Amino acid sequence: MSLLTRLRGSVLTLLSGTALAQLILFAASPVLSRVYEPAAFGQYALLSLGLSLVTVLATGKYEIGVLLPEGDEEAFALVVLAGGVAVAVSAVAALGALLWLWVVAPAAWLGQQGSARYWLVPLAAAMVLLSAWQAVLFVWLNRRRRYRAISLCRITHAVVMVATQITLAATVGGLFGLLLGTVLGIAVCLLLQATSVRRDGLPARPAAALLSRMARAHANLPMHSIPTDLIGTLLAQFPVFFLGAKFSDATVGLYSLAQRTLLAPMQLISNSVGEVFRTQAASQFAAEGQCAAQFRTTVRLLSVVAVAAVLVVVLAGPQLFALVFGESWRPAGDYARIVIVLFALKFVVSPVSFMFIIVRKTRLDFWLHLGFLALLGLVFLVGRQVLDTVPAALALFVAVYSAMYLLYLALSWRFARGLA
Repeated sequence: MSLLTRLRGSVLTLLSGTALAQLILFAASPVLSRVYEPAAFGQYALLSLGLSLVTVLATGKYEIGVLLPEGDEEAFALVVLAGGVAVAVSAVAALGALLWLWVVAPAAWLGQQGSARYWLVPLAAAMVLLSAWQAVLFVWLNRRRRYRAISLCRITHAVVMVATQITLAATVGGLFGLLLGTVLGIAVCLLLQATSVRRDGLPARPAAALLSRMARAHANLPMHSIPTDLIGTLLAQFPVFFLGAKFSDATVGLYSLAQRTLLAPMQLISNSVGEVFRTQAASQFAAEGQCAAQFRTTVRLLSVVAVAAVLVVVLAGPQLFALVFGESWRPAGDYARIVIVLFALKFVVSPVSFMFIIVRKTRLDFWLHLGFLALLGLVFLVGRQVLDTVPAALALFVAVYSAMYLLYLALSWRFARGLA
């Protein structure tokens, strides 16, 4: 069986489960919007945003390293290490939230008053802890190439979460109904993951000495990857920030629709390919000191999809946006024509940039992100003075971001060939 055939089979297995899970969530949206008030969704979105930031920190990013060791014993030690950090972080965050509620918080927080505010804390802490462990076990299953198990877990997560949220709408309702449904969905998914992991066989429980050694060996992950991820979040939102400061809220809305519409299906494919690439490239690199064939196959597969997406959007972007969303949204299609090249590059480069993790170039990754953030800051200062149109601003951002992704592609290809 050829490398491309194996890659396609693994990706299709992951993609089918992920796509079905997303379809379930999409189909449930009209129902949920009728049984919950808009305020509940707003409160849930604000809470989820804060918790997502805590979850980024929750594992110390040690789960990234699970794919790297040759032996399962060391890899499983990183699973335990990441999970232990998650327990500590969620406990500290919960205590800090309780103290904040007791001393500083307003009488009404996220629409909750009195003792109801305090009940949010254990639920939020459970969401952080379970989400962190869910992420860790997904990486372990990815290492063991249990792609069917990953797909089943994601589908179950979506079904249980949506069914619970709809069921609780009539009894609990509001923010608590949405939050309880989310926590239960993650918990059932985690239970399935744990069952699959145990059935697949586990190494011996790691000794304290091994945990300490793995923490020291992979200290670059919390040191570099956490700030890099935070900078990456700022980089992703920089055009929104610039357009809001320079132009109007309507402009931001048009760009946001174009961004969401283009990124959602592309990320679905890119993330699935990335999961397979990370496992196979890490394994091949550990065995041979290079993974050039895996890199080339992945880039070629993604490039075919990227070129097709660029052609469709460039040729018919405004017409498609007007047809699907209404004539008033046609300008979003014009914006999409400009930024599709950037998103296509991101689609191709993001999965293979895991080479920075494989060859332990996380420090370089951090400094590159910091350098591009500084460059975008300069673009912001200059652009506010000289850019008068939205297309010109978007074209400038496309140029800067494209340079970043091309640099990452070149460096990742160098690393894949075993060159330092």
